[in-house]
Order: sequence, then C-alpha cells, then structure tokens
Amino acid sequence: MSPPFILFVRCADHRLGNVSPPLGLLYLAGAVRRDCRPAWEMGILDLGLFGGEWRQALEQRLDRDRPLVVALSAMANERDLARQITALVRERRAGRARPPLILLGGPFASFAPAEALEDQRLDGILVGEGERALPHLLDRVAAGAPAAPLPGFR
Repeated sequence: MSPPFILFVRCADHRLGNVSPPLGLLYLAGAVRRDCRPAWEMGILDLGLFGGEWRQALEQRLDRDRPLVVALSAMANERDLARQITALVRERRAGRARPPLILLGGPFASFAPAEALEDQRLDGILVGEGERALPHLLDRVAAGAPAAPLPGFR
C-alpha cells in the first residue's frame, strides 16, 4: 500500500507578479516529514507559476497524485482564488471512495478565520502556525480517524 499523499497548493495570483518561493508551504512540508508517522508523500503546486492556466495544472495534479489531503495557503487578496480552487477540488473529488480533505491555511485563514469558514466547501482551516497542528491532523487522517478539532485547527 502506498503512503498517503498531501498536495500543498499556493493560491498565488499571477497578476500580482509574485515570484517568491512558497516558504510557508515548504516549512509545513518539513514539519510533515519530521513529525508524521506513517510518512506522507507530498507535492507542492505553486499556482503563481501557471498564470491563467492554473486550472489545468491543478486538475492534472489531482488526477495524477490522488491526494488524501489538499492544503491551500492564501493571503487575503487571494481569497476569491482560494474559493475557486476549493470549488474545483470539491467538484473533482465527487465519486471517490475516500475524497480528499480540503484545508485552508495561511494569512487569510489566520487573520480572518470567520470569513474563511464561510466557504462551506472547506473541511477545515489551520489558524496560526500550521507546523504544529498539521502533523497531528494528518496522523488522525492516515489512521482513518475523524479530523476532530485540535489546537490550531477549526
């Protein structure tokens, strides 16, 4: 049996010219690698690299990797893009035996959690430093346990 897969997605708006590396997602990936048992396979998709073709890039990754968790990171000015991404992931997970959990983190979820939770298609948000909460959450998901509230997860 292959290890579970998490796809980290940076909701970068290509029109803003954001060319910095997705450091927050890289920190999360490091925490997952260090703290999760069993080990998870991971991928990072920086949508800012794809311009207007982000849908196709995301669809290809979802089909290829079949993630158990899709974790988005968004800033406040990227909330509409995050909602579009969440809708696409929700649509593409229909019919799967074990559909992926959809999470949102980053500055938007941390500084406006009530607004972030208005998107009913999300399964939860990570508030604050996700490096602490995410490994615990992934351990529960890998064990087939429900994603119960944990410190930093709503």
